[in-house]
This record gives sequence, structure tokens and C-alpha cells, in this order.
Amino acid sequence: MSMVVHKYPLPFGQERDEYELDLPPGAEFVHFAMQGDTPTVWVQLRPDKATTRKRTLRLAGTGHPLDYIGIKHIGSALAFDAFARPSGRVVWHLFEVLG
Repeated sequence: MSMVVHKYPLPFGQERDEYELDLPPGAEFVHFAMQGDTPTVWVQLRPDKATTRKRTLRLAGTGHPLDYIGIKHIGSALAFDAFARPSGRVVWHLFEVLG
């Protein structure tokens, strides 16, 4: 079967803004952006793979601590936040936790 791209919304409110995705071997993160008010990651994968493994993602705003050794940057996205001063915008950064 050929490769496809699936999207995975990462809703706010998770403990520590950490997410686990079950993905087949060889899956690659291809894009991260805000879709409406929801951080979303797009993943290229082969849907016919029977096995999956958990991959951990961490969402952090600019200036937020990253308490991990071994992370890989996936992408960054600009979002509107009415509480962010002075611009009303905040940048979110998505990382894969490797260790």
C-alpha cells in the first residue's frame, strides 16, 4: 500500500502538554500548525503496517521549560492568545521526546 498523510489534533489541557501517538514503523512528522484553535501534527505513514509503537510528543510555548534530554524539534506554529501581551500572539513548539 502507498504512503498517506494523517492528521492528529493535539488538544490543549493535557497534563504537561504531552501526547502519545501510536504510529507504525517508519512514520514521519511532516507538518505542525494550528488548525483553528487546536495544535495539529500531520504524519506520513503506511496504513497497512500492522504493528505500531508509542511516540511521545511535547508541546511548549516560547520560554517554557523543556525537562527532557533527547528531543527533536518537529515544528513551530503561531497562535492567537487573548492573554498574550502585547501582541496577542504566542508561538508553540512541538518536539518528539526521543529518550
